[in-house]
Amino acid sequence: EVPLVVVMKTGSLSVIITEEGTGTPIEGATVEVLDSNGKVIVTLTTDSEGKTEVVEELTIGESYTVHVTEVPEGYEVPSDETAKIESTETVIP
Repeated sequence: EVPLVVVMKTGSLSVIITEEGTGTPIEGATVEVLDSNGKVIVTLTTDSEGKTEVVEELTIGESYTVHVTEVPEGYEVPSDETAKIESTETVIP
């Protein structure tokens, strides 16, 4: 018999938080990425460009929720966003 190898394709996700209207990046926002069961898989913080680290090894075809838990004073916490990992390609909405 010939052994089989299972290969799971994975994608990645990064988050950018900016001020609505001006596009000013927001540093210091805390972001949780949750799997489809609502389990937190990673907690990230935005840098001076409003970006988080890239979350790697996400399963293609699965949906993940981006939940902002904390923002700098003077800002409103945005609503949750859901992203479905479609491929390993970069997607800019």
